[in-house]
Amino acid sequence: MLKNITLGKPETLIKPVLLNTLSSISNLIPFICLVRIVKSLFLSSQNGKTDIASLWKYFALMVLFFLLTLFFENLATKDTYESGYQKTAEGRIRLANHLRSLPLGFISGKSSAEILDTLMHDFSIVEIATTHQTPQFFSSVFVALLCVIFFFTVDIKMGVAAFIGFPLSILFLSLMQYFQKKMLLKTEVAKRNEQDALEEYLTTVKTVKAYNFTPDTIEKIHKAIERAEKSNIKNEKGIGSLITIAGMVLQVGLPLMSLVGLNLLLKGSLSPEKFLLFLFVGTRIFDPLDLALVNYAALQIASVSGERIRKLLAEKPMTGKEVLNAENTVELSDVSFSYGERKVIQKLSLQIKEKEFLALVGSSGSGKTTLLKLLARFYDVQEGRIQIGNSDIAKAAPDEVFRKFSIVFQDALLFRDTIYNNIQFGNASAKREDVIEASKMAGAYDFIMRKENGFETMVGEGGSTLSGGEKQRISIARAILKNAPIILLDEATASLDPENEEAVQKAISNLIQNKTVIVVAHRLNNVVAADKIVVLKEGRIVEQGKHEELLVQGGMYKELWDYQEKAKNWQITKTVHHAEP
Repeated sequence: MLKNITLGKPETLIKPVLLNTLSSISNLIPFICLVRIVKSLFLSSQNGKTDIASLWKYFALMVLFFLLTLFFENLATKDTYESGYQKTAEGRIRLANHLRSLPLGFISGKSSAEILDTLMHDFSIVEIATTHQTPQFFSSVFVALLCVIFFFTVDIKMGVAAFIGFPLSILFLSLMQYFQKKMLLKTEVAKRNEQDALEEYLTTVKTVKAYNFTPDTIEKIHKAIERAEKSNIKNEKGIGSLITIAGMVLQVGLPLMSLVGLNLLLKGSLSPEKFLLFLFVGTRIFDPLDLALVNYAALQIASVSGERIRKLLAEKPMTGKEVLNAENTVELSDVSFSYGERKVIQKLSLQIKEKEFLALVGSSGSGKTTLLKLLARFYDVQEGRIQIGNSDIAKAAPDEVFRKFSIVFQDALLFRDTIYNNIQFGNASAKREDVIEASKMAGAYDFIMRKENGFETMVGEGGSTLSGGEKQRISIARAILKNAPIILLDEATASLDPENEEAVQKAISNLIQNKTVIVVAHRLNNVVAADKIVVLKEGRIVEQGKHEELLVQGGMYKELWDYQEKAKNWQITKTVHHAEP
């Protein structure tokens, strides 16, 4: 449990637990001194002689230990809270960096809500556990153990009476731990389903409105929320009931100790001083123990959160330490790759010369986009190898591979930041004049300057405040600024209107000058000038060559070309076209 809560570093709890324990012990001493003062005053009332020196001594000790309590509390607060919050911040950064080093396949297999929940919610729970609940729990337990030893040393009968509920309380605590593990798993599943439903609705709200499915979609969200609510209530009721019972059983010790003590006092078997001592210390120890029960339940939840964080951190990152040389040739040798059981790339071999313009074409699902992702090492190949400049990219440092590529996807993704920062993301050390020049080369400068705040205009999440053409040109400006030697383009103009397509085509022409270029294209007329066109079918190369050569061969490329030529004359009509038998 402690390894999960501390993310594998339980030794970090030693100092805060020690300081909290010293603070709790220091807080008990003044009450012992108070008993001595009461005894001294009682004796003075009997013999008419007041021991002023003893009274001052115990009073001084009370003040001293009150000050020590404040001192230890201050140290505990400073050390525990400041370091705890700092460690949480560092942990989030560490996990974010670790996620960046993982293959894209792992990230794609997780919902963004799940990863975000771990980064934010789970870390928050662990933070509270390490800064509050764990030190409080252990300090309460340690002080209780000291009191048990003290009580049994002073008077066994009083010790038994005070802590008779301990074994039964621990039994209920064990039952709570057993049931809580099962309940937490169900609650977690319900919570994740709730988050996924909300995320799906927010990301598809346009489609939902367009098809008038809002009532059904809202009902789906309602059901997910209700299931999460019921699961949480069931969890809280079950765990809360066991904690309440354990606390009640524990608290029985205080009245029982008082009754036993009063009986012993009347029989003369217990001195008034010891009776008062038990009462004062007893009233100070049961409330912290009750709090320890609540904290223990919270620590179980924190342990589950910590376990999720540790599982993410334990995921194997992309490895490699080699440095790539200056050559920018690309070679694929017998490369195979599958998504689960579905084979996407099969025994594919291909050579791409430096500064060559190569186009990948083929029907949907032929493996074009997957091939780009393998080249950029978003995934590692499962068979074969990919080399850049005669170096296997699987053995190269991931950052070395990323440094080689600039990528422009069909759906340009922008950050919720200024236009300037979105472009500068391509090269963090670039000066302002470099950013402006890149925007001009990408054909973005004019529309940027027409905006009220120019380069300081805030871009909505994902670039939602910009048109498709504007987003694409900013994305190209970013790629130009990065100035990587190999350019990967994935249907960069597929979803644009003619005017924007022309502007983006000009921007791409500026981007790819003197670069090794690999383009995925559905519009074959965009790549007729390519040095080499590679035709893919079911993850295999079926044809390759220049545009004219492939047309003469009369194979699959010629078939795709003819389809697109026919599509130019296609019009929307009211005529019903029946499927061919």
